[in-house]
Amino acid sequence: MYLDQFLSPSPVHIGRHHDLDLYAEGQGFALARVRDMLAGDIERYTDLCGRTVGQIMPLLDWRIHQAPYCVTACRGDQVVAAAWAGTVRSKQTGGLGCNISYGVRPEASGKGLATILSALAYQQCVAGAPDLEFVNVQTEAHNLGARAIASRLALLRAPVFDRETACRAPRLYVTYRAHREAVKARCEEILAAAGVVVHWPEGRGPTRSSRSLVQPRIELPPSITALFQLPEGSRMTNSPARSAAAATAPAPAAMPRTDHQV
Repeated sequence: MYLDQFLSPSPVHIGRHHDLDLYAEGQGFALARVRDMLAGDIERYTDLCGRTVGQIMPLLDWRIHQAPYCVTACRGDQVVAAAWAGTVRSKQTGGLGCNISYGVRPEASGKGLATILSALAYQQCVAGAPDLEFVNVQTEAHNLGARAIASRLALLRAPVFDRETACRAPRLYVTYRAHREAVKARCEEILAAAGVVVHWPEGRGPTRSSRSLVQPRIELPPSITALFQLPEGSRMTNSPARSAAAATAPAPAAMPRTDHQV
């Protein structure tokens, strides 16, 4: 992946959180203002632009549908945290989903920024995808900070969608997934609890739901139902032993001091 091969839209100021300015950066991954953060420490952001990302992408049960929406927190002109939420398409069911990722500079860690920005990015993504079915987080198994954030966003472990790279030092990527409405309600709770109020550009932000934040009863689409049973003849799990171990391992406890991990 080359971090300089992306066109960058103009960021739009949408609000503040404590001493930080919040921006809707536009659609794209390594946009101009997040490029320095990502390129500055590839090892820290290995889940986002590490060497094994290109190896794991073809193995996933989904493919990228549209470029992700990026939301950042900035101190002056420096991006100190970013989150992305973009639509993906299930290879098995054709259902539309949203994949969320995030990263924070070390000096801005421990402030819950990854969780807050992920909620904002998801709100922007889901606003433009009314037929969205599921929400996904994919991360290396050892990245406990990222796994804790996925849990905070109301996503559940989905080991049937785990994948492992086929290289000299294999890496297991674990999956978290949930229905769009459960995550939507949770994001509203997160932002309300943090006192975050944003002003989205017209046509680029979410419409505030007037419904209760209680998760509604809904009929699960095939992309979510697949979480609970392995389809007959499926080859979805590349590493049964490691995926089973991940499934039986206890969920990581909330780690507010490590939520900067991507």
